[in-house]
Amino acid sequence: MVRIGLAFLLLVQSTRAQDFCSPKNISADDAPCHGFDCLKQYCDKADANYKWEDTGIRLHGTHPTIAGHNWTGYVINMTSQSWLRPEDFDFSWCGNKPIGHIWWHILVIVVPSTLRDSNGTAFLYMTGGDNDGNPIPDAGSEDLLVAAYVALETGSIGAALFQVPNQHIVFAADPLKKHRSEDAVIAFTWQQYVADPVSTASEWPLRLPMTKAGVRALDTISAFVAQSLPGVKPVERFGIAGASKRGWTTWTLAAVDARVVAAMPIVMDELNLIPNIHHHYKSYGGWSFALADYWELNFTACLDHPNTAALMKIVDPYSYAERLTMPKLIINSGMDEFFLPDDTHWWWDEMPEPKRFLMVPNAEHSEATGVLELVPDAATFLNALIATDFDAATLPNFRQSTDPASGAITVTVEPAAKARLKAVHLWHATTCNGERRDFRVLNSAGWGPSGSCTPCGFGAKGICTNLRVLWNVSTLSEQTPGSGVYVGVKPPPADGRWAAFFIDVTWEQTAAAAGPLSSGWPVLPSGDFEWTSQVSVVPNTYPFDDCHGSGCQGKLV
Repeated sequence: MVRIGLAFLLLVQSTRAQDFCSPKNISADDAPCHGFDCLKQYCDKADANYKWEDTGIRLHGTHPTIAGHNWTGYVINMTSQSWLRPEDFDFSWCGNKPIGHIWWHILVIVVPSTLRDSNGTAFLYMTGGDNDGNPIPDAGSEDLLVAAYVALETGSIGAALFQVPNQHIVFAADPLKKHRSEDAVIAFTWQQYVADPVSTASEWPLRLPMTKAGVRALDTISAFVAQSLPGVKPVERFGIAGASKRGWTTWTLAAVDARVVAAMPIVMDELNLIPNIHHHYKSYGGWSFALADYWELNFTACLDHPNTAALMKIVDPYSYAERLTMPKLIINSGMDEFFLPDDTHWWWDEMPEPKRFLMVPNAEHSEATGVLELVPDAATFLNALIATDFDAATLPNFRQSTDPASGAITVTVEPAAKARLKAVHLWHATTCNGERRDFRVLNSAGWGPSGSCTPCGFGAKGICTNLRVLWNVSTLSEQTPGSGVYVGVKPPPADGRWAAFFIDVTWEQTAAAAGPLSSGWPVLPSGDFEWTSQVSVVPNTYPFDDCHGSGCQGKLV
C-alpha cells in the first residue's frame, strides 16, 4: 500500500509539472519538424520580403594605430524576412508598424582603403539595436569598430549587422503587453514553444529568425560586392562573430550555412544547455539575476520538461555539433554574470576540431574590459586562416589535460609552435567565501543571512560588486627546459572558498611585436596569437544539491 501511494504521488507530481509547462499537455513528438531540421528548413524557406538597398549614407574611419589605413562604411537597409503571423503581434503601440513580423536591419559594409587577396573571404559581426529608434550607427559605434578593425587587419571586406533580433516586440499573447527586447523576447518565444510545439509550426524560437537574418546578411554582402565594388574578388566565404545572443547566433549560423569557414562566438558557452545550466543551480543555489527574464516566465521550472529538451534540439548547437567542423575561436569572460567559467566542461570534448579557446580574465558579460584582448586575437585568428587558405593545422596550438584529483592543468606546447612562443601565464581567482561557487563580479544576493555586499565589495541599485573575485596572474616556467610542458595549479583555499585558474599561452607572429601587459587587463598586440586552457575549479564540489522538475523554479541571486 505504501509503494502504491508513493507511486501515485510521484505520478501526480510529474503530471502537475507537465501541465504547468504545457497546459494542453501537447508533446513535441507531434511537432511538424524536429531538431536541426527546424532551423535548417526555416532558414532555407523562400521569403519574398527579402530585399536590400544602399541608403547612400557613407561612414568613414581609420585604423586605431596604423596611419593611412582607412575604411569606408556603406550603409545598407536590409529586410531579412517575415516571422510568424501578423496576428501574433500587437502593433498598436508603434503606429501599426509591423515590428517583429517584418524584420529589417542596418547592415554596414566596411571596405578598407587597402584590400588584400583574402581568397574571397569577408567578415560579419552581428550585434543588436532597436527598430523603434534611430537605427543608423555613427562611425564611432563600438560594434562597427569591431568589424572595421578586423577588416583592416585582414585586408578584407567587413560588415556589422544590427537589429539582431528586431526589437522592441509586443506579442498579442503576452498578458503584460511588455515591450520586449533581448532576453525578454527569447524567453517569451521559448515559453510559447514549450507550451505548444505543434500548432506554432515550431517557428516560435527566436533563434530561427536571428539565424536567418545572418544568412540574409551573407547573401547581401556577396550581392553588394558583386554589384557595387567592381574589380573586387567575389565574396563566397565568411568568418563570423557575435557576442551574447549574437554569439549563440554565431554557432547556429555556422551550423546552417556552408559559406561560414570560421566562427568566433563571444560570451556564449552554454552549450549542452540543460545539464550545463543545472550546474549553475548547484553552484548558486538558484539562478543568476541576469536570467531574470527566463525566471519571471517560469522557464526555469520547465528545464526538465520533455518539450524543453525538444526545444534544445533545435536551438542548442551541441545537438548538431558534428556540423561545426570549421575553425572556431570560442571567447569567454571570467566574471560573466550569465555564465560560469567552467561551462565548457559540459561540451568541449564533443565539439569537433579545429577549435581554440580564449578566456578573458577580468571581464564581465559585456567584455568592456576585454575588448583590447579579444578583438586583436579574433583578427589574428581570421587573418592567419585567410593567409593559409583555412589550413587550421598551421595555427599554433597546445594539448591540455586536467588532473581529476588536484585540478592541476598540464599544457604541452606542440613542437612546431615552440619557436614563436612568447609567454605562458597562470590566471587565478577565488570566490568571496564558501557560501556559493560564484566567480561573478556582479550579483543580486550579497552574502550571509542579511545579503550584505560587504566585506567582499559594495552595493548600488540592488547589485553587489564583488572586488574579491578579481583574477591575478603569475608566470609559468617549463617543467623541464625544452619540454614545452607547463603545469598550473592553485590549491583549494583552506577557509572553504573555491579557486579557479587557467593557463594562458601567447605566441608572436612577428619578432618585433611587443609583449602583452601582465596586469589585470591584458592588451594583445596586433598579430599575436593567444589561446587559453579551459578553467579548472577546486575543490570540485558544489555547495547546493541539484534541483529537479518544477523545483528548479528557484530564486534569483
